[in-house]
Amino acid sequence: MRRLSIIDDIKAFFALKKIIKKGRYDIVHCHSAKAGFLGRMAAKSAGVKKIYYTVHSWSFYNKGEFGFMEKVFIAMEKLVLSRLQKLFVFQAG
Repeated sequence: MRRLSIIDDIKAFFALKKIIKKGRYDIVHCHSAKAGFLGRMAAKSAGVKKIYYTVHSWSFYNKGEFGFMEKVFIAMEKLVLSRLQKLFVFQAG
């Protein structure tokens, strides 16, 4: 699991937003929990119309294993999903 760092994560959000705005992308496709959260929020804030997220694994996959951090990641996912429309879940066979 990636560690959370409010300062570094805010910097990453604004750097991603700048890159996305400069590139004027029509579609942004994100992966993984933390990068997916930051990427989706940056894309939304940059005005991207189509934002996709492919789940490869959840940061809170093993119920109860991460305690407080599990709750943080679940809250992050709920926040983003309430604002975005597309979520693709692919399970490895």
